[in-house]
Amino acid sequence: MNVNGYCEEYEKYDKCDKCEDYGKEDKYDDYDKHDKDDKREKCDCDKKAEQVVDISVPIEVCPEADLGKIETECCGKPKVECEQEPCGSSVSIIITQSVKIKIPVKFGIKTIEGNSFIKCCDKHCD
Repeated sequence: MNVNGYCEEYEKYDKCDKCEDYGKEDKYDDYDKHDKDDKREKCDCDKKAEQVVDISVPIEVCPEADLGKIETECCGKPKVECEQEPCGSSVSIIITQSVKIKIPVKFGIKTIEGNSFIKCCDKHCD
């Protein structure tokens, strides 16, 4: 107890770190607030500290494309052209056919997660 500025439990005069109002006799008579392992000063003023932080994670996004079985289909009749060489020694035959090509493609992405990081920020959450 703290009597006349002397803390018997901690054996020292003046204010000890357990007796916030030394000199007020019998302050702790009804209950014992002294805990030898607790080095905090007793206080009736509870506070909470707040800090807003930004947490980030880099994500690499890569495209992917998988081809399925390709299908073809002729459209109409072929067009045939014949071209004669200027000196008359040969001809070229050009055949042109329109073809519809069906190419199934499955598009997607692949993601790769990087190392996350945290930093303090000066803004407040609303």
